[in-house]
Amino acid sequence: MFFPSKIEHASIIASKDKLENFLHELQREGICQIAKLENWEENIIDEYSDALTLKSEIERIKDELHQYKPSQKLNPIEILFPKERMIEIVEDRSIEEIIQDVRKEVSRLKEEIKTDLPELKKKLEDEMEKLRDLEIFPKDVDLSVYTNSDKIRVITGLILTKNESNIRDLPGVKIIKEVDKRTSFLAIFFLKKDSELVLSKVHEIGFSPVKPPEDRGKPSDVRANILKRIEVLKEEINKEKERLAKLWETKNKKLDMVLDEINIVTSRLEALGSMETGYALARLNVWIPEKNWKRFLKLVKKELGKYYIIAEEKETAPTLLENPQPIKAFERITALYGFPKYGRIDPTPILAFSFALFFGFMLTDAAYGLAMIAIGLLAMIGIGRTKPEMKDFSFVIILSGIFTLILGALFGSWLGSLLTDMFHIPYWIDPMKQATIVLGIALILGLTHISIGLTLGLIEKIKKKEYLDALRPSVTMLTFILGLLVIVCGGITGIDLTGIGLTLIGISIALNFVGAYLQNGAILAGLSIFDYTGFLGDWFSYARLMSLALGTGGIALAVNFMAGLANNMIPVIGWIIALLIIVLGHTFNMGINALGAFVHSLRLHFLEFFSKFYVGGGKPYSPFHAKKRIMEVR
Repeated sequence: MFFPSKIEHASIIASKDKLENFLHELQREGICQIAKLENWEENIIDEYSDALTLKSEIERIKDELHQYKPSQKLNPIEILFPKERMIEIVEDRSIEEIIQDVRKEVSRLKEEIKTDLPELKKKLEDEMEKLRDLEIFPKDVDLSVYTNSDKIRVITGLILTKNESNIRDLPGVKIIKEVDKRTSFLAIFFLKKDSELVLSKVHEIGFSPVKPPEDRGKPSDVRANILKRIEVLKEEINKEKERLAKLWETKNKKLDMVLDEINIVTSRLEALGSMETGYALARLNVWIPEKNWKRFLKLVKKELGKYYIIAEEKETAPTLLENPQPIKAFERITALYGFPKYGRIDPTPILAFSFALFFGFMLTDAAYGLAMIAIGLLAMIGIGRTKPEMKDFSFVIILSGIFTLILGALFGSWLGSLLTDMFHIPYWIDPMKQATIVLGIALILGLTHISIGLTLGLIEKIKKKEYLDALRPSVTMLTFILGLLVIVCGGITGIDLTGIGLTLIGISIALNFVGAYLQNGAILAGLSIFDYTGFLGDWFSYARLMSLALGTGGIALAVNFMAGLANNMIPVIGWIIALLIIVLGHTFNMGINALGAFVHSLRLHFLEFFSKFYVGGGKPYSPFHAKKRIMEVR
């Protein structure tokens, strides 16, 4: 804890063939990270390209089949408590064998998922369109009438009813039928020599052409034929969908297994590409956590026989954080800001405590805390069993809920004052009546938090022998804080310590000026006084702890007040409405203020705390290990 695990860089020189086999065993063990060469792709371009192509084809097949996945009823129990996927045992094989088998499987699946469903849907759309168009044609006129001949041309379509008078003088025979109040059906039979005149005129009045169906006969008979074809097409579409749905059910797990295998191949190829090879020898560079050295050396001796190895610690090493649960769950919050660089302080252990503390201070209702603990436990034993990120999040919820419960009890908030008044529950402070005390506690917490950050920053700078940077701001601001504390302690005890306190503050300002002068020159040194206004701004930012605590309590008070009014003023069903107001109101209050507490806790850490010491930008340690979801390799 507090610092990432020690990781060393090792270069191994051995027989080229033995190193390739050695990689196979390394991937199985997952005890180190491969240090990749900058141009590693060039060494394996053909095989790697084939593997990536196969991977993209598998994912495309999965996506195509997924759209035909049978729809299932939403089952909250299955969502909260999903079934664990069965692990399939497969034999370990060479890269060539895996690629060959995967290529065959992909070819077979491509044939199986071939479908004429798009064509069937297009035919169905065409038939539906014919049916819609048929509705505008007069039902007493045979559709064969609308056929062109050698001398006669026929056009059919729709016009605005108000424009009917504009076409009466046109040559030819016309059929006009009102479709609705705004539009009318129009058919014109005219000599081909009059085409230009007729077409230009109907174009002017907004004629919209509609072709008659290709079927011939009475509209009623044609309609019956179209409906039959529609039913046949629907049946064919449903059968094809059922076939594809069954294919998804039978092949989805197989596709996941194939994808797992191709992922193993791509990972192994990346490692092969990172080997520097000669005629007979090769060199492999790896990052090895200190805890895995014995296993690594044992494997090296077993697989390589004769070898040469150089190991050293480097600043460019990846970062491996090893914190126990529930602290480990908060590594995800640290990573939101940026992974710590190797060898630098890991703030996660402090963040785990202070984040949950600040969250509980802002939500500050014991009943809400109990609800959060229950939600976290359900998530942990349910969806957390199959999803590691949800398991981590459930730890964050539980720990934050514990602090919410404790601080809510101290502040006498159980659904606001509802349960406190009902059961006469004792408490320490009422935030709504003693807001000044709550503000004081918030500022003390803030000053402590900032002081820890400055102290950690001082340790970091001294460790890196950056003494001038350690002076400012860590030493100067810690001296300033000490001066403030001396003055406050003097006021509390009645001892006159003002002179000592002001002296310490003066020393702080002087040191800050000297540090700024040595770092940036005289002009910027003169502006260094504003460092103290920035510090005060950071400190008073922690007043939001009190603000959100009062906000949560205020909304809870309003919800209880409205519920009391409903109970007292509405006869018979007033208590039911009051109960609904309490349940819905407090659920809303818990949800919205939990979100606010989460966001503001993040802000206090990322801006006010991390800025004092934290160096992000690290790369997380990623072991060379087959990432498998539903299979185990033997």
